[in-house]
Amino acid sequence: MLLEQGQSYVFEFNSIIDLRPAVASDPSQVIAWFDPGTLDLGGGDKAMLEIFPNSLSDSPLSSTVTIDEFPSGREGVSYWWSWGGPHPEPPFFPDLQGVLRVTMLSGSAQLSGFEVAQVINGEFYSGYTAVPEPAVGTLLRAGLVCLLIFRIEEEDDQQMCCRQGRDSGFVARWTRSAHPA
Repeated sequence: MLLEQGQSYVFEFNSIIDLRPAVASDPSQVIAWFDPGTLDLGGGDKAMLEIFPNSLSDSPLSSTVTIDEFPSGREGVSYWWSWGGPHPEPPFFPDLQGVLRVTMLSGSAQLSGFEVAQVINGEFYSGYTAVPEPAVGTLLRAGLVCLLIFRIEEEDDQQMCCRQGRDSGFVARWTRSAHPA
């Protein structure tokens, strides 16, 4: 989904997949991923990721930290928190649900999806969700509109042809009856 300056995309999730028991290297993170080459970090593109525990009315965690995934070239806006060490943070999504919002602060970029990963009660939960491309829906709607217009024009043509045929038939009958053979 193409995000232009000032536009936002909101993603709500209500589950994260329990993959396995957690290990020390498992990240607790949220990343909003962009298609490779579309978030021009050197050219002034900047996006903000806001993370809400339940709804947009909650106080969010915010990040404008961008990362570049090598070698894929995907860029993302990310937020990490600690679950291990001497002062682990409690899980941000203990009920496995939340809301994410990405806003383009400057420039434009193609948002591709969201990655949510978190350690909860010794288990590692993680998932990726692709952002649906509205162009597919737009194309489908445009196709249906064209089909509808085509059907209406076709019916109008048929009705016009029938009217012309009836008129011609009427004239022909009148002509025949006015001038008997």
